Amino acid sequence: MMEAVRRLARDLPPSPPRIDLKAVLGAVPSAAPSRVKLSGDRLQRLVIPSEAGLDIPAFLLRPMGEVHGLLVALDDRGKELLATDPVITTAHARGWAVCGMDPRGIGESAVDENGWVFAVSLLLGENFVGRQAWDIGRVLEALGAAGAFLGKAVGLYACGQNACLAATYAIARASDSEPTALKLKWYLLREGFVSYRAFIDRPRSLPASYRLLREDRDRTTAFDREIPAAFFAFDALRSFDLPQLLALSPADGLIVNPLDGDRDRLPETAARGVLPPRVRVVSAEEPGARVEEFLHAVLRTGTPLE
Repeated sequence: MMEAVRRLARDLPPSPPRIDLKAVLGAVPSAAPSRVKLSGDRLQRLVIPSEAGLDIPAFLLRPMGEVHGLLVALDDRGKELLATDPVITTAHARGWAVCGMDPRGIGESAVDENGWVFAVSLLLGENFVGRQAWDIGRVLEALGAAGAFLGKAVGLYACGQNACLAATYAIARASDSEPTALKLKWYLLREGFVSYRAFIDRPRSLPASYRLLREDRDRTTAFDREIPAAFFAFDALRSFDLPQLLALSPADGLIVNPLDGDRDRLPETAARGVLPPRVRVVSAEEPGARVEEFLHAVLRTGTPLE
């Protein structure tokens, strides 16, 4: 089966790519009104409508003094963990407001039955991570409609496999959508996949799934590090791969410690081989200095890097 999959994917995605997010991720839901009331408090809890019957929990942390930009952030572990993240603390210290959010399935909105969520999404003809990307877009739209950040630079930060995949879809949607009040100037994606091929190319862990055992009694863990089913976008490679989505955006991007199919750190040379030229990448045990260099440029000016 895996050899058949590799054979089908050998010459994909097509060149040029056929980027139709609705065809791959399903139609977007009907948007709820973009309502959010911002106070003057430095720290405020927000509940942002995403679609009928679904609200997105978030917080907004303002800096002391003038606001130089807005950073929207999400983390697989939940928005509370963002408080001590170096990217967040650096941005806030340099005069940026920070909106930490929990898309559906993450943090406050986390679910226990991920397999059930995947199955229901499949039956409905939608993609769960695609809907998480919709939630990110709705947060940006709501904050833009509130008018507090008009004319400010906007950044997007995602940490973790799920958050990075959702952010990649959101970046592509923002580049392909109608003009909005807030325009993405830069993004930083940390510890995520950079290609769908990672889902089928797992040279270290895949053989473990083929191992035959005498019995399968009382086992509660997988034999290998399987990619979560909800991450799969069926037939996506016939249209595009993740780098083609990032190539749509004029925003400056940095990929930090990307993952291969075994969820090990992907070497920089391998990542550069698939990512668009304008997207920077750092893969290192201690990437802090190069992340700081990128942040120094985008936080200081909010303009494209040279």
